Amino acid sequence: KQDLPRACELYALAAAQGHEHALMNLCRVLCTGSPVVRDPQRAFALLRRHILAEEQSVYANHRLGCIYHGLWPPAGPIVKQDLDLAATHFARSASDANLNTTCQRFGRPLSPHCQNCTAQRHMCSESRYNLACLAAVQGAPDEALEWLAKAVAAGFSNHNGALRDDELVTIQPLPRALLVGMRRNAAEAAAAAERARLEAEEEAQRPR
Repeated sequence: KQDLPRACELYALAAAQGHEHALMNLCRVLCTGSPVVRDPQRAFALLRRHILAEEQSVYANHRLGCIYHGLWPPAGPIVKQDLDLAATHFARSASDANLNTTCQRFGRPLSPHCQNCTAQRHMCSESRYNLACLAAVQGAPDEALEWLAKAVAAGFSNHNGALRDDELVTIQPLPRALLVGMRRNAAEAAAAAERARLEAEEEAQRPR
């Protein structure tokens, strides 16, 4: 039986020991879970505290960028919009260094078989996309296209969202090469997810 309050307790214990994936799960539950546990201000405080210890945290910086931009949590803004702070946090999350780290589980660069690596690459690409949006809104189309190209290089795949995004209206129509790259990324992500599913099924069927 689902027990979100207990889940929050366990996530909080793990997050306090430095497990960033636990922090990610905790903040998601606090911002999108049932009213029994929903507390977006607590999530905001946890993210800010984590940044003090891990200034380059991909997840915390991405989420804080989204919060200051007004994109998260889904229920609506919890702080006054501050695009300068949003850009600062997105830039940290979007750093090339976050794509060149070694997977702690598999011992090689960002493994597609590791959930944490997949989440890190996704947040890095999303932060780059959000920087493209901010640049476009602020009247810097060349910078916007540069960030969008970097987002695609990091795996950004939401081509339908990019085509409909009001913040990118000043650089529409988007270059065909970028759209092709987004579609290719989407296909590769779907294939990787299917491989992971089949591998999980195979592992579950092995004799213990």
